[in-house]
Amino acid sequence: MECAGFYGDASKHVCDVVVAGHYLFAANGSDGLRIFDITNPTNLVSVGHTNNSENGGGAMGVANCGDYAYVANSNDGMRIYDVSDPTRPVCVGHAPEIAMAASFGIAVSGTAKIPSDKLFGKRKTGAQYAFLANYNDGLRIYDVSNPAKPKRVAHLNDGGTALNATVSENYVYLANDYDGLRIYDISNPANPTKVGHLKDTGYPRGVVVAGKYAYVANNFYGFSIFDVSNPTKPAGIGHINNSSPRETFAEAHSQIKGKNPHIDGSAYGVAVSGHHAYIANFQDGVWAYDISCPTNPISVGHTSTNYGGFSKRLTVSGGYAYVANQDDGIRVYKSFDDNLPSPRRNWIYFLAVPLALMFIIITCWRRRIGPQIISE
Repeated sequence: MECAGFYGDASKHVCDVVVAGHYLFAANGSDGLRIFDITNPTNLVSVGHTNNSENGGGAMGVANCGDYAYVANSNDGMRIYDVSDPTRPVCVGHAPEIAMAASFGIAVSGTAKIPSDKLFGKRKTGAQYAFLANYNDGLRIYDVSNPAKPKRVAHLNDGGTALNATVSENYVYLANDYDGLRIYDISNPANPTKVGHLKDTGYPRGVVVAGKYAYVANNFYGFSIFDVSNPTKPAGIGHINNSSPRETFAEAHSQIKGKNPHIDGSAYGVAVSGHHAYIANFQDGVWAYDISCPTNPISVGHTSTNYGGFSKRLTVSGGYAYVANQDDGIRVYKSFDDNLPSPRRNWIYFLAVPLALMFIIITCWRRRIGPQIISE
């Protein structure tokens, strides 16, 4: 996987990225929120920036819905920005109740029409709810239908360390580090219920859900795939690890060898596009996997170098993978083309052409002999 684009100036602390249209929103650590025009993915252009870092905050995670960006701002809690003009992002909402935690990841769901403060102003759109992965404080759920006044409606903490969350239908999936993968029913966001829990030998740091599968960046354990067709009984079905740590996890973190932890392969972020999954593997760069058969993921691509950065999270859009490569900047890689016709569609085309020709021939033949039959 070769680098197609790069932005390093003022983006050395980038921890998370999300794409909406032809804009990329970057959670840039102590530098705050940065916005890029990615009309040309090989030439990212910085167009907007803002920073609200009270209480030692730092942008760790970012989500987008309509005219708003939602930022997990570490010790500062959650920040909400009006990005209807990407060149002038404005902080409009803040939820500082963090209970001595650090907001690491954020996901949003639903769509809300935001009342305009002008008589004939354009009505903006934003999310209905925000889900904050709040480190050792657990999961916090906010009603953000009024971005200026986010309201906490629920709080869950089942242990572990909440690092990342994603929403699919009526469920939120929480990458809860040493506690494993947690699944909550949010049919009623004000009264969520825990319905599923799965803990394998990994420590989930990132999760996305596509169809009936949850794809998990499982720290030193690599890349794991879970069947969540029944969220109450998630089941591990696929796993691959192309870059195991030089030391065991216990050795590295207890430092029993008397040196700093050194783990090259540490799956931190995950993105899925078509039948490919992409893992941000920390110092080891980015891996791409063919997940056509979820029980047998196959490695099909890897970055030859990580440019001295730490690949933390990533997103795939428009044929490119955008990587938050902390200490290096934002890296852009060409992703795999998943828009090819499926074999079933090819068979349809194969049969449709001769059938169409046969229909034309029969129609012409009937029109030609019809008058002769009548005259006789």
